Amino acid sequence: MAETLGRVVAATFGGYGIAALIVMGAALLFPAQADPIAAAMLLAAPIWVGLWIWTFSTRRPLRLWAWLAALAALSAAIVHFGPGVGS
Repeated sequence: MAETLGRVVAATFGGYGIAALIVMGAALLFPAQADPIAAAMLLAAPIWVGLWIWTFSTRRPLRLWAWLAALAALSAAIVHFGPGVGS
């Protein structure tokens, strides 16, 4: 029960946060001509669903949390240090 609850929390909150960071990074890295925010937001739902599926398909919860933390750190670094930030 606790393992399942941990996976639900990881998929819901961690997945949403990572999807949001990936969308922000995509908007910074791949600026479209029309509206980069709208184009990047189209990626959010499939990314979040993919993370939901992935969190329940991994065998070890510790590995799941480690990968989520690494993905969040990488996405946050792209958003923080990406092109267009502060200009």
